[in-house]
Amino acid sequence: HLRSDSLYENRESTTFLIQSRQKKKANWPPLVVFPEGTTTNGKYLIPFRTGAFVGGFPVQPVILNYKHKHFNLSWETIPLHYHIFYMLIQPINYLEVKYLPLYKPTLKEESDPRLYANNVRLLMSKESNIPCNESTIVEKLKYHRSIMKGLYLWDQEVDYIVDES
Repeated sequence: HLRSDSLYENRESTTFLIQSRQKKKANWPPLVVFPEGTTTNGKYLIPFRTGAFVGGFPVQPVILNYKHKHFNLSWETIPLHYHIFYMLIQPINYLEVKYLPLYKPTLKEESDPRLYANNVRLLMSKESNIPCNESTIVEKLKYHRSIMKGLYLWDQEVDYIVDES
């Protein structure tokens, strides 16, 4: 049983819970994991965390694409009240879901979760025409802090800030 309070304790316990779930042959519903570990604006695929790949089990890659004309529903460094407001005044919100074939890891990928995660990310990048970007959660948090400091507007087109100086 995966408890939501346990998932946020630390990465090791999350990985352990995912692996425990994967190893049990019970009739479980699919486990959904967003391997980037954060939200993005949908312009890039950032590095995947390895938790879902450590066990070496096959994964079902799914690409979510929020089609939008005015407001992108992807949660990306925007104050909650603005996000809700713009989401509600946009008359139609579309979500395109693309299921890729079940990805079965090679023997090398089974023993190297980082390689496995990156190869799945590369496949998803190719299938979605969304480029990979090596930014991490650290750069995202720097970007978010720069917005909160007023250095950038939350709706300004800016890539992640890598250097705060």
